[in-house]
Amino acid sequence: MIFVIHAPVPYTHRSGGVRALYELANELRKRQQDVGIASIGPPRRHDPDPHQLPDADTWAQDKLEEAIHIYPEIVATKRIQERRIVRWLLNSEQHRPRKDELQFVWTPHLKADRQRLTVNIIEVDIFKPSHETRTNILWYGGKGAHLARDIPREAIQITSGWPATRIDIADELNRAQQLISFDGFSAINLEATLCGAPVLIPSITGARRPPDPLFPLPGVAYGEHEWEQAQRTVEQAAEIYRTATRRMDRLIDDFVDTCDRHFRSIG
Repeated sequence: MIFVIHAPVPYTHRSGGVRALYELANELRKRQQDVGIASIGPPRRHDPDPHQLPDADTWAQDKLEEAIHIYPEIVATKRIQERRIVRWLLNSEQHRPRKDELQFVWTPHLKADRQRLTVNIIEVDIFKPSHETRTNILWYGGKGAHLARDIPREAIQITSGWPATRIDIADELNRAQQLISFDGFSAINLEATLCGAPVLIPSITGARRPPDPLFPLPGVAYGEHEWEQAQRTVEQAAEIYRTATRRMDRLIDDFVDTCDRHFRSIG
């Protein structure tokens, strides 16, 4: 099959959603699918693309018309001739679907009746505990930045520009005693636990633990009342995530099979 994944170009590692789109492309290519990236949005600050994926914007019109087009939920479809459309709900269920599109969800709490598609966006060879002395407190605003308050004076903020690289992020998390996160649905929370740093998501955010068997998120406290439990369970995160990555491989295989059956059936 031919897949076109609509994603920001050039690549940036600073968004979990962008990493997910590029990693899906990489996984489809491993499965011998014909995959390209089509640009959405204006160019932004970029990082080296680890996948070196083909540019679908240069493909011939007949190939684009034959392709299955994968869009995140925040992007409108671009071309009237796109007949085969997959919508991937990565962060929000707030999407008005086209009647002919096939939907998948990153996690079931977005839409429980849709098939799941989750890929590994975390480099487990980088995000792992080290023997660094833990002296820092980090905090992250993300989608809950407007709620940030009562932050310890000594806490250091993780921003869109700092730390600069994925390795730098892992290094800082390995030096952290804890991460205070005001974004209850961010990859940084999981990355912190994989590095051995427990995460506190303050009650003021209103965030609730997603009912997700793939990611039970040991080491993450959704509210101050869970903080002691998070400290006790953070060491379980790495093994649970390794198990989850094996399940993700099956989810991607299921995605390919579903697309094949569905789009064959509608011609």
